[in-house]
Amino acid sequence: MKVWVVTASNCEGYSMDSGSIHANYESAVKAWNILRLEIQAEYQRQLAWEKSSGGTSGMYEKMIENLKETDPQKIGNGAHGTPEILPFDLIGATA
Repeated sequence: MKVWVVTASNCEGYSMDSGSIHANYESAVKAWNILRLEIQAEYQRQLAWEKSSGGTSGMYEKMIENLKETDPQKIGNGAHGTPEILPFDLIGATA
């Protein structure tokens, strides 16, 4: 049986606290998109804080731009928060 895990990776690895497990790819894509938008909103909040503190390094703008990609196969955000869909085969499980 195959399942799809939606999670986010960053420079420290994968974070399952923001992840979910799905029985089909279509529901995984929907969850991936929600997670992508949540990460993007967090970076927008960080950017607003950075600007209110007197400047910006350009990092958050680039991360926000990268998160506009709506195809899970094409998205890339380097070492920063990147939502991903990971397929797993459950051994010994039956559907």
